[in-house]
Amino acid sequence: MTAIDFTAEVEKRKEDLLADLFSLLEINSERDDSKVDAQHPFGPGPVKALEKFLEIADRDGYPTKNVDNYAGHFEFGDGEEVLGIFAHMDVVPAGSGWDTDPYTPTIKRRSPLCTWGFEMTRVLQQLVTMV
Repeated sequence: MTAIDFTAEVEKRKEDLLADLFSLLEINSERDDSKVDAQHPFGPGPVKALEKFLEIADRDGYPTKNVDNYAGHFEFGDGEEVLGIFAHMDVVPAGSGWDTDPYTPTIKRRSPLCTWGFEMTRVLQQLVTMV
């Protein structure tokens, strides 16, 4: 079995990975019950984030499925076993007190800083650790 240097692989793709991450972080995906309808069960923001996530996965060659804008998934690998990673696409309201626009990702101390940044950084670190 060939060993993979994941740190080197991520470093080679760093700019593309950050561009994808930022394209998600820039979406105001706050739940908005005042705009809920059949196509937007949590409002338009979470749907836009879900669609962007699935667009990235589809672009990278993974089969994707949108489940009525409530959830989505992409498939990795072949066979009977499936790797499942669960996350949500909405964020809590940004509130006040930000030094920067909460939907404009900013790198500070080597971490993305924005409404999603705090949660997503932890999720991405866990994913990299699992791989």
